[in-house]
Amino acid sequence: RPDMGRHSLALKCAYQNALFFQQQNSKKNVLFFNNFMSARNDLVEMLLEQHLEAISSIDFNKMYFTINHIEKLPLYFYRSIGTIDNLSKIIHQFVASSINIGLIIIEEWLLIQADPHSYNKELVASKIKEISSDLNIPIILTSCLCREVEYRADKRPVLNDISSYGNALIFIDKIIFLYRDIYYLKQKIKTKKFRKGTCKRV
Repeated sequence: RPDMGRHSLALKCAYQNALFFQQQNSKKNVLFFNNFMSARNDLVEMLLEQHLEAISSIDFNKMYFTINHIEKLPLYFYRSIGTIDNLSKIIHQFVASSINIGLIIIEEWLLIQADPHSYNKELVASKIKEISSDLNIPIILTSCLCREVEYRADKRPVLNDISSYGNALIFIDKIIFLYRDIYYLKQKIKTKKFRKGTCKRV
């Protein structure tokens, strides 16, 4: 669901894998597709993730080092994929250029259109699975859950929360839900003693 850190986790995954590929000199690259944020914003957020201390202390030398470090990573950012055919075209262009792809991450995959006029989750999921199988490349997809999970007592997501995906789930090998206790605990602080007021949960 929103605010669980889905985007930050996806960026961290992209960064760590790109760093691993670089350190192993494997010549592999990470492709990061974002359907709701610009590539520039992704880079800024990755910079913030890596050096908040440098920025808070206005250590411009560290900031420059971090920017230079990220720039040299085997990591490519794309935004506004549009249709599944366009996604396939971009990936196959990399392959045709002899660029070795080790991982593909697609943010908000439900925003990918089956064609310029429609959204078909099953068709999109099947084609993504086909790309992954044909090219032997792992693909990570992220998406946001509906708000219904907020009305559940424990707030924890379950498979029924993505039942709207329908037959698209057939093509997904592994499903991971992101949940943080701290997000809800910070919103449920119960006052046990208040000398001049009423005890309540806030």
